Amino acid sequence: MDRSVFNLHFKERIDLELEDLLSKRAEILTIPNETTFLHQYEDFSSLYFIRKGKTCHYMLDERGVEKILYTLNRGWFFGEIAAILNIHYTSLSSIAEEDTIIYRLNPNQFKELMDSSKIFRDSLMNCICYKLISLRYEIENLVFNSTRDRLIRYLCMNVDETDVEDGKWLNQKSRKTHYEIGIVIGTTRVSVSRLIRELRNEGIIRIVNNNIQVNKDFYEGTVASFMHNIRLEQSRIRY
Repeated sequence: MDRSVFNLHFKERIDLELEDLLSKRAEILTIPNETTFLHQYEDFSSLYFIRKGKTCHYMLDERGVEKILYTLNRGWFFGEIAAILNIHYTSLSSIAEEDTIIYRLNPNQFKELMDSSKIFRDSLMNCICYKLISLRYEIENLVFNSTRDRLIRYLCMNVDETDVEDGKWLNQKSRKTHYEIGIVIGTTRVSVSRLIRELRNEGIIRIVNNNIQVNKDFYEGTVASFMHNIRLEQSRIRY
């Protein structure tokens, strides 16, 4: 099952023609792992394209509380809003989650490609539309789902379906602290810890060597219900 649209983690998009086009024009930036390379409200006027690696983009309020907006892999643009609307600052902070290579287009390069390259325009619009769809689902998730439901959804989205222990427990693909999970689902570390205790007591999850495992039967039932609701929603959409 392809769950990337619903967990704000965007999978690789490889377009060698586009990458070649950008490499001949853009400034090439090499960002080491765990380096914050853009800060909230920092001045900038560029469009960015991920050639290699992974970047995480998040919001930060005045209390220091974080909320991840999305994680991008190779083939994704970011900075589109500032570039298109000529807004010279970002409302997000951006960090490399592994060694990353980024192509940076200045305003003149951006305008030239917008005027001359269909492949560039089409790829940029595709990125914008996918982000819009994902953020629409995320708004729906935050508004209509409880913190408990958001945590369950996160744990199910992070399941490795091929990694089964004792015949009925599914490991997580990536391990995160309670604080990091809170950043993803929009709540505090304390709330995540409390809810994890509740889910463990109910037999929905178990903790082995500090790793959360999800009950396989619960996972399969939850995912089936989730996908059924998505299909119902899609059937109501009229273009």
